[in-house]
Amino acid sequence: MILIAIFIVVGVILGLYIPIEFFSITSFYVSVGILAAMDAIVGAIKATYMDEFDPVIFGSGLFINTILAMILSWVGDRLGIPLYYAAVFVFGTRLFNNLALIRRQIITRFRERRRLRKTLLLEQSGLEQSELEQSESEEQQSQE
Repeated sequence: MILIAIFIVVGVILGLYIPIEFFSITSFYVSVGILAAMDAIVGAIKATYMDEFDPVIFGSGLFINTILAMILSWVGDRLGIPLYYAAVFVFGTRLFNNLALIRRQIITRFRERRRLRKTLLLEQSGLEQSELEQSESEEQQSQE
């Protein structure tokens, strides 16, 4: 995961400082390809949080989805049909779904750590489990 983050940072820095220009006709295909790549990256982050990350699946998904999205856009352009909408819809939906799952996973882990820390502190101070539950219910009522 750290290696992926390093490559992302290096890629962003290179993209900002190396002047790369695309022809106006190819910029459309590149933008759809970038959306597909972003979907694969966010999917890899989600898989890491779910302890299911596989670098082979990530690499193949990144490559195949990006190429497929670009080819779909190119074919649609040649036929005069906006097929790129399909790629934008699918990858956009997956992107937001994966971001929602990442957010839920982060919040769940935060709550578990907070509860564990509170339990350890209460055990050290000599409070019983029933007192812990009572303090949690009082805390929830005060938040409402």
